[in-house]
Amino acid sequence: MTGRERLLLGALVAAAAALVALQRPKPRSAASPAPGAVRARPAPSAGPVAPVDPEAIRDVFRFAERSPPVPRTTPRPAAPAAAATPAPASDLPKLVGLVRRQGRLLAAFSVDGEVVLAGPGDAAGAVSVLDVSEDGVRVRRKDGSEERLRVP
Repeated sequence: MTGRERLLLGALVAAAAALVALQRPKPRSAASPAPGAVRARPAPSAGPVAPVDPEAIRDVFRFAERSPPVPRTTPRPAAPAAAATPAPASDLPKLVGLVRRQGRLLAAFSVDGEVVLAGPGDAAGAVSVLDVSEDGVRVRRKDGSEERLRVP
């Protein structure tokens, strides 16, 4: 072995000895601790742990505590019938949007859970499309009445 290898080996042995010395527990002295010394907390008991109630755990995604529900004693006033918007007739398909295809503006209707695209002159469900514009779609029902559907 060269001198350099011996020196490295000695440094390695010294480092290992220092690690072993640090890992050994220090013997406790019988003398009382100094007046300013910090006392260690007693070890927790190894008794049975109570089950955790999920409702009692704080929800970290909420800032305020939940207040108990307040029972309503007064009924809510009914909305005036004149202020409510009339529901579309059941024979009208629901207008869900507009689509531009090959330079034409088409109306997208929801008919029986399916999306149907229709342009002027096409039929969608129980209506015929008369006009499609950015403002809405004008349709004609089977009875001949016309209605303008607004784009949602």
